Amino acid sequence: MKVPLFSSSSALRHPALPTAAPSSATLRACTVLILWLAAICLDYLLAPSLYNGSTIWMIGALVLLVLRSARITQLPADFPGLSVQRFAIFVILNATVVLAGRHFDAALLNGVKGNAAYSASMAVMKLAVLLLGGVLFSRASWRTILKVYRAEWISSFIVLFTFFPYRLIRTVWPVYSQILAKLAYFCARPFVAGMGYATQPMPTVTGPRLDLQVALACSGLSALILFDLLFGLVALVDWNELNRKRLLIVYLAGNAMVIVANVARITLLAIVGNLIGPRYATGTFHVNAGWVFFSIVNLIFLALTYRWMLDRKHTPTPANS
Repeated sequence: MKVPLFSSSSALRHPALPTAAPSSATLRACTVLILWLAAICLDYLLAPSLYNGSTIWMIGALVLLVLRSARITQLPADFPGLSVQRFAIFVILNATVVLAGRHFDAALLNGVKGNAAYSASMAVMKLAVLLLGGVLFSRASWRTILKVYRAEWISSFIVLFTFFPYRLIRTVWPVYSQILAKLAYFCARPFVAGMGYATQPMPTVTGPRLDLQVALACSGLSALILFDLLFGLVALVDWNELNRKRLLIVYLAGNAMVIVANVARITLLAIVGNLIGPRYATGTFHVNAGWVFFSIVNLIFLALTYRWMLDRKHTPTPANS
């Protein structure tokens, strides 16, 4: 039987009452996942140089989604728990990674930037903290849990690579800042005479009364974080009632929407600063308007897309009394 992308196997889905609790097998699997999450947090506490918050968000999201979907999706009753041997191997491997992280702590903090081999080795070491969870389940158990909770795993990997993308924004900022400033310049130019654009020392939208520098704080990262939090809350609360493919489409569209909205925000700052006054644009308006603006934009976007994301076919029907 072909399993559609981003949905759980229909052969392992069982209709249940809305108040159905996770089975003992599902609880055993979640206990192992929570142990995995706790070990990651402990590794970061003992070796701070290995820290990568995305891994914590990934496993945390996975546990919450599995527990949430347990209303309609359960693991087979014979799904095994964690064996003593696998637990011992897991502890030894985590201790090894922690010792390696502490040993290379100085190199990580003071390493030469731009050294590809160094950066790759540090990336592998940080990724190892996450990959150690692979020993917690047998190969057969992994096949089962990946099949039953396919949508939940895909969602958790999306969280890993897209939630709070600090490193991604910093990496692409030299190029992205130029694009952001140029777009704001072209959008503001029809409304303000005498607008210009300068690339050095940082991208700047120049005007007759205000020159607006596009620094890293203008990247829109805070707006992306706000959208991720709001969207993640909606996805968690209504996980069983949402169409998973539409959920992914709306999430990607929402991130694009935030980027477009950030261009509009910078454009408005340039227009307000040059037409009304620099003090207003760089003072209260600049500090507070961003949060208000993005909150309104995010809420409107979610309100417009929420009903489309719903899939009534996935909503469990209460039994007749």
